[in-house]
Amino acid sequence: MVSVSGAYVGSYPLYVIRIQIPLLGFDDDVPALGVPNPPKDLDGIACFRFLNRFTYGNFGNSSEFGLEM
Repeated sequence: MVSVSGAYVGSYPLYVIRIQIPLLGFDDDVPALGVPNPPKDLDGIACFRFLNRFTYGNFGNSSEFGLEM
């Protein structure tokens, strides 16, 4: 269980799931929060910590996230 605040508030179960994105060469285990009763049509949310694992979009700096304009 992990406590969170923000869009979801409370304690929720934390799972480790395998994510594979072959076109990006990504294959790793990542933590995932189990939230009961999400809003209708919501498939999920990718957090910045997950997105920062990629070099495109963070300018090669894994501690930041950015978009080219």
